[in-house]
Amino acid sequence: MQPVVVDDGRTMLVHCADPAPIIGDRHLLGQMLVNLIENVLRHTPPGTQIAIGVATTGKTATLSVSDTGPGIPADQRKLALRRFGRLDASRHEHGHGLGLPLIEAIVRLHRGTIVLEDASPGLRVVIALPRG
Repeated sequence: MQPVVVDDGRTMLVHCADPAPIIGDRHLLGQMLVNLIENVLRHTPPGTQIAIGVATTGKTATLSVSDTGPGIPADQRKLALRRFGRLDASRHEHGHGLGLPLIEAIVRLHRGTIVLEDASPGLRVVIALPRG
């Protein structure tokens, strides 16, 4: 996705600590990461920085994707995770409001959790998955 991010006028940094093996469907997990990055490209202006991090703690692997865009207000984060839950700011854009709900479904399928946080500025999506 690096070339797509750069062509779209953004930058992406990837921070990986030690390997974080998990058991799961490689294609779905790959789609999850692609959808996270596509969401940033769709909902942030050019010049936005994207930071992707992977870490392990005990029996958990954590993936975080942060951006320096406008973020999602705390009171609208649950709506952003609902199917067809489009936020007012994105109603004029293409799409159906399925990006984050699809990501959440993949996370749940892999017995993980997803949290949307304030990245000050921007949004941070934190996904915790059990390690293999």
